[in-house]
Amino acid sequence: MADRNEHAYFRYWGKARKEGEPDAPYHLLPYHCLDVAAVDAVLLERHGFLRARLARALTLPVPHARGDEPT
Repeated sequence: MADRNEHAYFRYWGKARKEGEPDAPYHLLPYHCLDVAAVDAVLLERHGFLRARLARALTLPVPHARGDEPT
């Protein structure tokens, strides 16, 4: 049997709903992180200027995809 603390990250929430909003009172941290990563992946895929800006900020080579011109 797995230890209860094995997945301690499920004890934290990543986003809480505002007062009076329907749905669950909070969004568990692991699921919030997956949502953020999915949105970021789409943004970086569609917008070369964001990829270039992030790469420069992290001092990485500027990646190119789908014919994007270097920036």
